[in-house]
Amino acid sequence: MATTTELPIPQPPTHLFTGNLPDTDPSHMLRSYQTLTTHYGPIFALDMVRTRVVYIGSQSLATSLCDESRFTKTVAGALLQVRNLTGPGLFTAHSWEKEWALAHTLLMPAFGPLAVRRMFPDMLDVAGQMLARWQRFGPEAEIDVSDAFTRLTLDTIALCAFGYRFNSFYREGMHPFVTAALDALLESGRRAGRTGLETRVRRWAGERYERDIEFCWGVCDELVRERKERGRADGEGEQDLLGIMLGARDERGEGMSDELVRYEMLTFLIAGHDTTGGLLGFTFLMMLKHPRVLHLAQQEVDEIVGDGPLSVNHLDKLKYIEAVLRETIRLHPTVPNIGLHTKSGEDELIGGGKYRIKAKDTAILGISAIHRDPAVWGEDANEFRPERMLNGGFEALPPHSWKPFGNGVRSCIGRGFAWQEATMAVALILQRFQVEMADPSYEMNIRQTLTIKPVGWNIKVRLRSGRGLYSGLLTTEPSVVNGTPAKAASQKPQTATGLAPLAIFYGSNQGTCKSFAETLQNSASSHGFSATVGTLDSATEHVPKDRPVVFITPSYEGQPPDNGRKFVTWLEKIQSEGVPMQGVKYAVFGCGNPDWVNTYHRIPRLVDESLWKTGAARLCPMGLGNAAGDIVGAFDEFSELLWQTLSRSAGETSIRKEELKVEMSVDRPEMLGEKEMTLGTVRQHTQLADTSVGPEKKLMDVELPKDAMYQAGDYLVVLPTNHRHAVQRVLARFELPVDALIKLSGTKKSFLPHDRTEYAFSLLAAYVEIGTPISRKQVEFLASQTTDPKQKAELERLGGSVYESAVLSKRASIIDLLEQFPACELSFAAFLDMLQPMKPRQYSIASSPLVSAPGTATILYDVLTAPSLYNHSTPFHGVASSYLSNALAGGKIHAYIRPTATNFRLPIDPATPIIMICAGTGLAPMRAFIQERAAIAQAQPNLKLGAALLYFGCRDPNKDYICRSELEAWQRAGVVSLRPTFSRKPKESGGFKYVSDRLEAEKGEVVELFRQGAKVFLCGSASKLAKSINELLERTVMEHRQVGVEEAREWLAKQKADRYVSDVYG
Repeated sequence: MATTTELPIPQPPTHLFTGNLPDTDPSHMLRSYQTLTTHYGPIFALDMVRTRVVYIGSQSLATSLCDESRFTKTVAGALLQVRNLTGPGLFTAHSWEKEWALAHTLLMPAFGPLAVRRMFPDMLDVAGQMLARWQRFGPEAEIDVSDAFTRLTLDTIALCAFGYRFNSFYREGMHPFVTAALDALLESGRRAGRTGLETRVRRWAGERYERDIEFCWGVCDELVRERKERGRADGEGEQDLLGIMLGARDERGEGMSDELVRYEMLTFLIAGHDTTGGLLGFTFLMMLKHPRVLHLAQQEVDEIVGDGPLSVNHLDKLKYIEAVLRETIRLHPTVPNIGLHTKSGEDELIGGGKYRIKAKDTAILGISAIHRDPAVWGEDANEFRPERMLNGGFEALPPHSWKPFGNGVRSCIGRGFAWQEATMAVALILQRFQVEMADPSYEMNIRQTLTIKPVGWNIKVRLRSGRGLYSGLLTTEPSVVNGTPAKAASQKPQTATGLAPLAIFYGSNQGTCKSFAETLQNSASSHGFSATVGTLDSATEHVPKDRPVVFITPSYEGQPPDNGRKFVTWLEKIQSEGVPMQGVKYAVFGCGNPDWVNTYHRIPRLVDESLWKTGAARLCPMGLGNAAGDIVGAFDEFSELLWQTLSRSAGETSIRKEELKVEMSVDRPEMLGEKEMTLGTVRQHTQLADTSVGPEKKLMDVELPKDAMYQAGDYLVVLPTNHRHAVQRVLARFELPVDALIKLSGTKKSFLPHDRTEYAFSLLAAYVEIGTPISRKQVEFLASQTTDPKQKAELERLGGSVYESAVLSKRASIIDLLEQFPACELSFAAFLDMLQPMKPRQYSIASSPLVSAPGTATILYDVLTAPSLYNHSTPFHGVASSYLSNALAGGKIHAYIRPTATNFRLPIDPATPIIMICAGTGLAPMRAFIQERAAIAQAQPNLKLGAALLYFGCRDPNKDYICRSELEAWQRAGVVSLRPTFSRKPKESGGFKYVSDRLEAEKGEVVELFRQGAKVFLCGSASKLAKSINELLERTVMEHRQVGVEEAREWLAKQKADRYVSDVYG
């Protein structure tokens, strides 16, 4: 009977005939539930036509559902369809079925602690096969993580439980069993979302489904037949799981039928490998995304295991790795949901009588949501922090807050087996290898069947110094039965005859430093060297001592690039521990933006000083480039000094000259992009502001591919093309027709199409940056190619003392000077060789996925069009903004989602106050945040939102106050408090001209909100808005904390990790 406190369960509006089916994605229910939880809170109902589903996503509500006297596991939806494959196996059986009770009773002892420990040698055997395969493929081979861990866990459960070897590591492809089982699981999921009629109509799918099931059954039946023939089914002596299945009897003398044995074998082969394989995939992905954690885990292995054999006794001592696994499976439980129904067949009230679960409801226990409940895990619930599981933290958790293995009597009986296998695998890999991501920009792509795992990502492994082929293994050689080892890849380096070796390591997020590394590599042979190029992370523990080493790295707001974080963490460690680096000869070139005053060039300086302090020898002084200035010129100067130093040491014994060659062809080329991107479709393109007070401002909605998901705070990265006018200027200067076909050869620049033809227009539009400012060295080179004495002299003057004022400050490009000095006889090949690769641009997303059409992201941008600073008669067009501005509704653009690298995310708890500071199109992420808060407020009317202040700067309230009507509507709804400032009409904004003026006047309110836990967001120009706000905040901290400027800066720097986050641009 309902009480007076009973509340309705929130539910999205239903659709005619289809209920809430359109609100979910059957192929990725986890993602659907996550979106709905953000929108409707920790409990919501869905009308799934055949049944009502109630999703539970908080620890407090989960406590009621985990009461086994009131709720029990339900087998419905996709799980019910999987019974076609596994019957009443342990995972898919109904709790009332006698087969479940029998198997549970007989098989529990097989996974007891002692039994699992006895399986360790077989586990080690299979792991040895995987490690040997990785080592034989070499350090440059890319290893498919999902594939590797699937092979490992399948072979392990098969050998340990059934005494059978799939020999997956001696096959090119996956064992057919895996393919058949996966296809059967996927089809089961699809069938759960179809009507019976639709399933019958899809006869071809049904026939394949039946073939897959019969194949899986046949594998298991053959194993049973072979075991019976060998006479090992008598139930006597020490036996594996299959022996117990065939020989064990319960207290009534009842044993398992051959059919039930088959079902249980399939249950263990599928669930027993898929869950552990997913856990290992998530674990390494999280460690590689958090190099500090990876370093600490590897350090623990070194301290406890060393380079000797790993034993089962070591595993319990690996406390940090245990914490890493616990934290990984908290964030990414491989079985993310559990279905339950009332045990009594009557309605049940949960949450202290607040919510009613009806007898016919399917209650979904959202493990992934419970594991991120801020009431248990805090405001950093979404962060990967293994330390929360240490020093009693795990043991102090409230009941039912960490449930990756299920609930109660229906929880996974193979938990101990999976944990031992995962711990062993992590320890062995870290003991033997340095691991790096093949593509550091990879963002998690989850495949969901009954379980989830990250797919589509690769790693590279490099044998650690002092580690042998069988380090960590008790055996001397991995076992193989009826298997043929995979052919090892040759690792013999290919170098040019007679050239000295040189190693170049770069870090890069946006391609600049990678381009510099390739430029050095291309010119190496002409200076007597054969150069190899790798990422900074690939140098971890492997800085060569037998050759000169060059490090090229940027600094992103004081942080290392994605593919250099592991290396920097390791470098800091060896410096603190005093590890000697004598014998290393190195040089460093760094890039940075001076707008980040306190962290300018922090990472290159750290690399240089760490190596120097540990005994390495500098080849030449560190080179530093300014991303806002002549960065190419700075690199040219560094390169010249480096080559001078290296040439002296090499004796200039082998000098080669290579040139880029251009050939004409009539073959039509295929368009090639610099980076593999997705295609987005422009759905809406709207002008937002009057251009009389500033640049044109536009709003664009972009529909992305189905699997391109984002969160408020993320970026849309766009790969543009040069404006038509810029391309035509180049074609005219070199007298090339638009449809000229070009073939390039003799270059190692990866961003140019090699040995293939390309239309001249496409080549210039898509592959290179035409408008990049010309460097001082390039001006000097143009002068050397000029025949007219007067023009030559003027170019020499421009490349001299007036370069910065006359060329760089006016952002003159190569084509600007070529047009001004027609006597310069620069060839088209030389021109191409001087250009930088086309770089992607990122735009903060201005929409929330809770509100936008599925898969659609909105951006706001300025259209940059003005006379050139160098030649006022020539128009300047912003590369990316003109590319976007010219896109028509229905047209395609090259784009992809990039998650924020900082903590630029709304607080998990909507009651947390936020302070948003922005100007112009810097409104974009703030609009997304406010839009999301409005959606949450509408879906949960009883929820109290925290205060939200928006400080927004523009010029005129009637001309460029973008998105004004919707902002004011949100203010009326109580979602945000608007604090605009108008620089052209300050009287209409309370006398405040700039954002910093108003913020200073209202700092008392801001300080009080910060004391209440508010999070501060800033988006805008680094040189204007960010600088003025930082100066204001420094003064405010000095005043309120009674400290000096250095202490204030140090305090602010600490807040930038979470409480004060910025997204700034030049």
